[in-house]
Amino acid sequence: MFSFAFDAAEQARDVVPVADIFYQALHVPVAPGVTVHVQRIHGPLPGPPVLLLHGSLGNGRVFYAKSGKGLAPFLARQGFDTYSVDLRGRGGSRPKVSRRADYGQTEALLEDLPAACAAVKQMNGAYPRFWVAHSWGGAMLMSFLARFPALRSHLAAAVFFGSKRVIRRDSLGKKLILNLGFDTLGSLLARVVGYLHGRHLGFGDDAESKKFYRQTRSWLRGAPWIDSDDGYDYLQRLQAISPLPVLHFTGVRDRVMAEAGDIRRFMVEYGGRDSELRVLSRDAGNHKDYGHIDILTEPAAVDDHFPQVVAWFKRWDQGGNHR
Repeated sequence: MFSFAFDAAEQARDVVPVADIFYQALHVPVAPGVTVHVQRIHGPLPGPPVLLLHGSLGNGRVFYAKSGKGLAPFLARQGFDTYSVDLRGRGGSRPKVSRRADYGQTEALLEDLPAACAAVKQMNGAYPRFWVAHSWGGAMLMSFLARFPALRSHLAAAVFFGSKRVIRRDSLGKKLILNLGFDTLGSLLARVVGYLHGRHLGFGDDAESKKFYRQTRSWLRGAPWIDSDDGYDYLQRLQAISPLPVLHFTGVRDRVMAEAGDIRRFMVEYGGRDSELRVLSRDAGNHKDYGHIDILTEPAAVDDHFPQVVAWFKRWDQGGNHR
């Protein structure tokens, strides 16, 4: 399905044991002098492949720590073969985002993610069977599916943490953080600096190009689900694809970046008739009232809601060979 030059044998030497699992940093070429970092984490007998994608102003480290903690290591211990992607310029991808960066969401969808999937296929022997996303990564993965509908035959299910496509500005908190912060201050900083970093805004831990920021902001504000480069209609294409079962998580304290109402509207938009939303809170029996980031980084999540990820994958898997 995807054709990218990637030497799997060359990458095989970079395997590092971390307790009972293995870390392997893959550097996948996507353009001359440009590589996308994919962190593979697996157990002794890698099972079905899982692709994990970060959100806006983030990178793949939201899914793992070098110490062996996080969702990706948890899944690896359950027998899954995990691949956490750093989109172009983020995390371990090179070169880093700078004012010269001229790429955005479109390039991520047409080049970065196909290259990552090609690497998964070469390393595991199969394309990703499951997807995991945090925040904006959910909108990106559903757009990726719309661009490449043939992926659907390889996919069993997905789990999204705090993912939406549009944020309705229906509260004071949303208006302050998004209108004044992400929109107004973000636009100014992107023009002056030439790109946007999370530290500029006080949230997020990585940078994104000016084009990526512009495309993200447009969709978040409610622009049609259409690509600004070539006019590709993602929504129209998704409506013709068999719905992907997605388990959505959000935290009860996440009232701006992934408020439950915005997630439900996202589910309706992509046609999530087999999807579910679970709001994590003490009242629901969870360890704590979760927010946007600790939904993935809280140590107690391993015993709290991470097992629900595995249960969802097993529920929709037909023929998987994980434990």
